[in-house]
Amino acid sequence: MLHDDIEHRYILQENITTTSERETILKSVRWEKYVQERKIQRKMCTCTPITMVINEKTAALSLPNLNYSADLETVLLSEDEEFVRWCHNYFFTKWKVSKGFDEKLIQVLDY
Repeated sequence: MLHDDIEHRYILQENITTTSERETILKSVRWEKYVQERKIQRKMCTCTPITMVINEKTAALSLPNLNYSADLETVLLSEDEEFVRWCHNYFFTKWKVSKGFDEKLIQVLDY
């Protein structure tokens, strides 16, 4: 569940794949409302599939596996101020050079 008082920013890799259930899930959490209110800001890039989750005190970082896919089984997690600051700096460096979000670049797989 999304909270009205929290803003989210994320960068997706261009040509990322997802399931056909994505649209149903996004509608169930009123995703478009949050996008229109700019509570959710999205961009895309041709960058390496790095996964990060960051808040004011904690950061989690996951690097790609040998197949160049997101690897969520191995995650670096820390409350160390330097690590959190590095993750923030890395994210905002990528944010500045990323392109606008384009729904057409998401590939939907039907199972």
